[in-house]
Amino acid sequence: MPWLTGVLFVYALINISLGVFAFYHAHSVFSLVGGVGSGMLVIAGMAWAKTNQKAGYILITVVSLLLLGKFGGSFVEKHDIYPSGILGTVALIALICLIVGHFQGLRPAPVQTPDDQSAKDQ
Repeated sequence: MPWLTGVLFVYALINISLGVFAFYHAHSVFSLVGGVGSGMLVIAGMAWAKTNQKAGYILITVVSLLLLGKFGGSFVEKHDIYPSGILGTVALIALICLIVGHFQGLRPAPVQTPDDQSAKDQ
């Protein structure tokens, strides 16, 4: 699923860049560690998914659920667009994409009939 890899890579970059931005803007070491750490965990999950797809996507799902819980809850309470609204929304989009990718992966492969195979051989 190349589209999912692209979406997750952008998701990781957003986490990393917002963590670095928060560090320079508010001098928040916690934001730097959290943003870079979560982005690197998403990238590690993408790399792991190349050899063990289930485990890699579970790691990314757990990271996304944790971020959605943290920032989504904060957005509901405080109605702050930055960082809660942005990171909560991006985590939700990543989760939706993971779910869609999961169900796309469940579709059975097309069955080749003997006629299809002989047409390919010619």
